[in-house]
Amino acid sequence: MKPVLVTVCIPVYNGERWLRQALDSIIKQTYHDIEIFILDNRSSDATPAICKEYTAKDSRITYIRNTHNLGLLGNWNKCVQQGKG
Repeated sequence: MKPVLVTVCIPVYNGERWLRQALDSIIKQTYHDIEIFILDNRSSDATPAICKEYTAKDSRITYIRNTHNLGLLGNWNKCVQQGKG
């Protein structure tokens, strides 16, 4: 049976405090057929640097930084639209 692809969406805005913990938790899961989308809603903290650090370590992670702040729901919707799982 072919594994099912699971999409993990992480919409984020100024999430440097918890972002590493969230990403580490996802990456350490035993189920590996996942794609991870981080949608940054124009953070002004260290969020972009953290995302770039993790995309360099794990090819399953895709980082997208919005050109402007989409608001909470707009960012969630854009994040969900990225997935194939």
